[in-house]
Amino acid sequence: MQSRKNQNEIIIVLALLVVLAGASLLVIKDKTNQRDNLADKPLQEVRLALDWTPNTNHTGIYVAKQKGWYAQQGIDLKLLPYSEASSDSLVLAKKADVGIGFTEGVVADAGLGTPVVSIASIVAHNTSVIIARKDAGINSPKDLDGKIYGGYGAPYEEPVIDKVIQSDGGKGEFSNITIDTDPISALETKKIDFVWVFDGWEGIQADMRQLDVVKFSITDYGIPDYSTPKIITSPQAIDQKPDMLKRFLAATAQGYELPGQIQMKPPNY
Repeated sequence: MQSRKNQNEIIIVLALLVVLAGASLLVIKDKTNQRDNLADKPLQEVRLALDWTPNTNHTGIYVAKQKGWYAQQGIDLKLLPYSEASSDSLVLAKKADVGIGFTEGVVADAGLGTPVVSIASIVAHNTSVIIARKDAGINSPKDLDGKIYGGYGAPYEEPVIDKVIQSDGGKGEFSNITIDTDPISALETKKIDFVWVFDGWEGIQADMRQLDVVKFSITDYGIPDYSTPKIITSPQAIDQKPDMLKRFLAATAQGYELPGQIQMKPPNY
């Protein structure tokens, strides 16, 4: 009796294994069919507008492109170089399908009634810093009063920097000029006294050039932490090209999730 019971249990286990194996084969076949279907179609051009010169925040995108993961998703990714036109404006004007933007820009665009949509966060925390020249007499944010800021022409820059200075006991009064060169070179040539940049890129540049500077993380001075930069698109693209966006994000996530790369996060709102 016990022997028959054991035989029945073995038969049930084997049957389950056969079912699971069959299900696995169906999943593999389905994925293979999806790849074959994409391979049979011409690649769909997708234009991505960069927010700045290529840098560490863009690593996952370049990895995915080099590995051919966009092509596997049926996408021919075109990278639009940084220009005077912001990535937000290029996305809204339909000159780019997606772009690299900032949380500050997403909020500002919404306030102006020209909203872009954040579809992913590249970095989960705000790693931006203010870098200032020590030889300009700057040791803390309050010392930025009366100094020259090298900006990018965005409407949200002054309010953020005002808050940083005031949180350190200053007035928030400084000159704002739009720079036409990279910010670290502008600091090095003493055209300006301070800039607002990402520590993971220009912060490293300043260190490599051994500049005598001081850094202030904006989240240490009255600015709440938030994820930035973001991948943005337009409301129209979400309505008209949802499948393309899903495939673009799938390939992009592969690039950022490769070991050693930045972990791309979904929007947290």
